Amino acid sequence: MAAYESQRFSMLDTIIELETANKCRMLHSVILVAQIDPKIDSVYTKICSHYETLFAKLQKRYQCDAPTGLLLLYSNFSFHFIEAHHTIILHTIKDLQNLTLPSDNAFFTNSVILQYLSSVTYSLLPLWKYAILDIPPSGDESYQPSDSLGIVVGSVVRTFYKLISIYHKRPKTEAMRFLDRISDRIDLIVPREKLEYLLKQKELMTPNDFTKIVDKRHTTPLQSDVAWPAPERLFDV
Repeated sequence: MAAYESQRFSMLDTIIELETANKCRMLHSVILVAQIDPKIDSVYTKICSHYETLFAKLQKRYQCDAPTGLLLLYSNFSFHFIEAHHTIILHTIKDLQNLTLPSDNAFFTNSVILQYLSSVTYSLLPLWKYAILDIPPSGDESYQPSDSLGIVVGSVVRTFYKLISIYHKRPKTEAMRFLDRISDRIDLIVPREKLEYLLKQKELMTPNDFTKIVDKRHTTPLQSDVAWPAPERLFDV
């Protein structure tokens, strides 16, 4: 009897288990770079508010864990790192397409996908946060690297992950303050000249390119859909 009692589940246990099972667990990450439209008033406030609302709606709609990440806002550019279920990542990329010219609701004049990782083991950040950077331009507006595009992208990604690694080494009580004062660590910030260079490279995938590939994959018919005569089922479903 005691063994039977120890294995019984209450209704609360069952509800919690079902809610946990229904939540999205597969984690993906993406780095998005965009050029901010200088003609929009209060653009920083509008961008941050937009993403806060978007992520809240997507989390509620798909019953996923809240996205985590970091949005760095330069004077003319944005560097956005997001960790979330792939459905939320896909919607965020499509949303960026709608926020980029020639869209009527555009915040950005140009945008590219710098990195996309699937099946990430764990989150690098505990929450989603934004930071407005007060960093003057270096003066080297004509940045022309001697390295290949792949090497430049790799160096940009490594610089950002170095920032995240230093964040992780901080005590929890200091971690948030570190992000709040991130402008003091210029050595950990990707130079805006590199972002401007990357946005001009046609080899990098845009949100529009990515969306076309995903939509095409989802609409590609199976061989059985176009076969004639239609295949017969061997067993009832």
